[in-house]
Amino acid sequence: MSASIRARLEAVHRRILALDRLQRLAWLVAAGVGLVLVAVGVDWLVSWTMAVRLALLGTGLVLFTRALRSIIERCWRQAPSCVSTARRIEQVEPSMRGLLASALEFDNDSSSDGLKQAVVRQAREKFLAVEPLRRVRHAPAGRALLAMSTLLLAAGAWVARAPDGALV
Repeated sequence: MSASIRARLEAVHRRILALDRLQRLAWLVAAGVGLVLVAVGVDWLVSWTMAVRLALLGTGLVLFTRALRSIIERCWRQAPSCVSTARRIEQVEPSMRGLLASALEFDNDSSSDGLKQAVVRQAREKFLAVEPLRRVRHAPAGRALLAMSTLLLAAGAWVARAPDGALV
């Protein structure tokens, strides 16, 4: 198989992983900022003592750190192979059904067969003709970034509006 089809498949693979990681990280930051805003609002309503505030802050930090660690580790451990990415492209691209993953597997096979070479050639032609990145959904990552930005702006407005640096 030509290096261009493998390189292009790996580029699609990297782009999908980057979007997934960006989406997870943005939701995590948005959730953290949202929880801080809720905690500050509840503290303002209830007027807890400093000991209760510190206990809740410590508990919140421990829980948020564990959530952050598990989500980040899970996200970075996720390493689908190029063959699984090829199969996913085949699912969403009707002209590639069963062709791209077969060509990748035939490329790893050392024997040279006319049928294998024909499959690889046909896969190369069809894959270079399609645009797999146009099928990747960018909206979930965009919504996550929008939520994160909105909550960060709300927190910034709250801090800027506070008189004399008093946040609560």
